[in-house]
Amino acid sequence: MPTQTASLRILVVEDDVDFAECFTAFLAGAGQELRVARDWFEALAIADDFAPDLVIVDVGLLGLDGFEVARRLRESTATAASALVALRGYCRPEDQGREDRRRIRPLPDAPGQLRAD
Repeated sequence: MPTQTASLRILVVEDDVDFAECFTAFLAGAGQELRVARDWFEALAIADDFAPDLVIVDVGLLGLDGFEVARRLRESTATAASALVALRGYCRPEDQGREDRRRIRPLPDAPGQLRAD
């Protein structure tokens, strides 16, 4: 019999509405508790109230890029311990090596492999 795992509180920060809907539908299928922010300002506001376990941030956000959003999330007591995942649809040379390697974990192949531990 499969064991039941606790759901994760996940904040997805993505300004592409279609991609955000598809991606969150994938995560919701695994029973995760989700919030979506469409820009950096909304992301920081939601994060303070939601206190997510995991934040998936689009690197190419308008205004503040995803790296700056991640830096600000690290400074907040609500999200200082949250795992961060950088999401990007392109590979700009200036983005190479900017990820915080201590916190990057590969996404699972199936949403059922997400777990809170």
